[in-house]
Amino acid sequence: MLRPSERYQIIERLGAGGLGVVHRALDRVTGQHVALKVMPRPAGGTNLQGEFVALARLRHPNIVSVLDYGLTESGHEYFTMELVAGPPLAQAAGPAESARFFALLGGVLDALGAVHARGMVHADIKPSNILVAADALATDPGRAARLADFGLAAVAGAAGAARGTFLYAAPEAWAGRVDARSDLYALGVVMYELAAGQRPFEGATPHEVLLAQRRGAPLDPRTFRPQLSPGLAELIVSLCDPAPGARPQTADEVRDRLGELARARGVAQPRADGASRSTPRALGVGGAVVGRERELTELEAAWREARGGRGRAVLLAGEGGIGKSRLLAELAVRVQVDGGHAVRVSVAARSGVAWPGVDELARALLTLAGADWADAGDAERGRALAARVPRAGVATVPGAPAADAA
Repeated sequence: MLRPSERYQIIERLGAGGLGVVHRALDRVTGQHVALKVMPRPAGGTNLQGEFVALARLRHPNIVSVLDYGLTESGHEYFTMELVAGPPLAQAAGPAESARFFALLGGVLDALGAVHARGMVHADIKPSNILVAADALATDPGRAARLADFGLAAVAGAAGAARGTFLYAAPEAWAGRVDARSDLYALGVVMYELAAGQRPFEGATPHEVLLAQRRGAPLDPRTFRPQLSPGLAELIVSLCDPAPGARPQTADEVRDRLGELARARGVAQPRADGASRSTPRALGVGGAVVGRERELTELEAAWREARGGRGRAVLLAGEGGIGKSRLLAELAVRVQVDGGHAVRVSVAARSGVAWPGVDELARALLTLAGADWADAGDAERGRALAARVPRAGVATVPGAPAADAA
């Protein structure tokens, strides 16, 4: 089986934080560039598995999509996700109250609404965790923002350790108790920074920021940008109120108020159906499978048999809308967490393509099998591998031993 160090070729380092290092990498199985997050695994514990599972179950166009999870040869955890390439949020949003400003923030609120509907809190909203896809920015800015980095995500209302980045964290986050309003506070700080050019509460240390928060609501952002509309200034100040009860209570409420402001400015974006969309509505929330436990148990049993060398094909059939895709997505998460691989291909009919998806599946499986599989078998294996997967230099996943190019 192809090792992580052979599957992923590191292109460049994109960033690092307390919860891992992120690289741009080439996935040799799919031929796609991905973001690869790696973190040393503590003895007897896990850091990235929970984040991977949380993201895999949150299927939303404004939340970054995860692809694969596993361990490197050195035992470090990694997962891959879609590579979102684009400008920083401040550059992408442009002037306050522009069409892009409203559209990007609307996308973030759409994502937060989906997160909160699952009883979760992101707990680390800040500009660097709001990625912007350049291609979508040009065609559909309401879908360009991608909420990323769920490493601190928590169950809403649950007590725990202090969470967040101190310049953006709500006062209650210092006590380790966060809910949807805590995320809205952090987004309010982001909005204040975009609109006024500075944060509402500054300080060199968490203690200084906390003292500033305790003095009460921040200055009106029009102190720094007089041209801001009263409606936007009032919304931002209410989001940044240190008292949770004084803030808007839900992402939907904030999204609706932003939509009203966008329409007042004449920058709501028309949709193909003629409706306006300055702040897009949620398209549905993924989650753990409910009502399909029996089928999921049977699929997991088939996976365990496959691991034991008794693989078989399983056909999942039924009318549309009964949860087949969600069931397969949940199975893929469990297989990957269990050390397996999930290969997704489309067999939808394509003009001029015979057996669509089959060759793509063969390439992926042969690449995953790797050169060791071909070398250990007969000549036919080698010819099959060579015909579909060129043997190339291997990757350098951090923490994995180097290998020579073939």
